[in-house]
Amino acid sequence: MPKCPLCEGGQSKFTEVFLFEKDKSDEVSYVDCFLCGATGEVNEDIVASWKDHQKMWCECDPPSEQSYYVREGEHSDISKHHWRCKDCDKVTQIG
Repeated sequence: MPKCPLCEGGQSKFTEVFLFEKDKSDEVSYVDCFLCGATGEVNEDIVASWKDHQKMWCECDPPSEQSYYVREGEHSDISKHHWRCKDCDKVTQIG
């Protein structure tokens, strides 16, 4: 079975960044991976689905300073409201 493309071993790293609390440092913790169910392995269908999902996200480097809002139901790919990059027209944020 292929290795999970998200966690590569069963656990995902989660970093909590405290923007407005200067005296607190970032906290790193690990949670069970939602893609593989903490097994570290997935089948080919899950790998293909994950790769397809990743294609919709903006990868501009550096990221665009501009994005535009799309209301719920206005886009055929995503029914939830979201934001898209003005440079590549890919998703920058959902919800």
